[in-house]
Amino acid sequence: MTRQERTNASRARKLRARADRLCVRSNQLRVRADKLFDRAEAAASEAKDLLAKVDELYAEANALHGNVVRRQCLKCSGAFGSKGFGNRLCADCNAQNAALRESPTSAPKWNGQPMSDGRVKL
Repeated sequence: MTRQERTNASRARKLRARADRLCVRSNQLRVRADKLFDRAEAAASEAKDLLAKVDELYAEANALHGNVVRRQCLKCSGAFGSKGFGNRLCADCNAQNAALRESPTSAPKWNGQPMSDGRVKL
């Protein structure tokens, strides 16, 4: 065997070994991807089941208390049960707003400074 043939044979063995390692790694990644896909499907089906239960609870609430609708909170984007058409904030966000230093009925401000009422003060 010539020197060139030995070099080529050595390269071929190294490339085969590398290809084997890559195949093993790709199989491991494929198995992990399959497990993640199965977990995602399980989570999606669980989410569907939970939404169905929520819808059932809203139906029960409507039967007991009148027109309760599931709405999305304008502040936190969470879902909550709303009884009136003007109720667009969940209870947690309403509590946070009530704890603010200035009430919503305070004088209007612009960049923290009270707005003028149109009269010029001398």
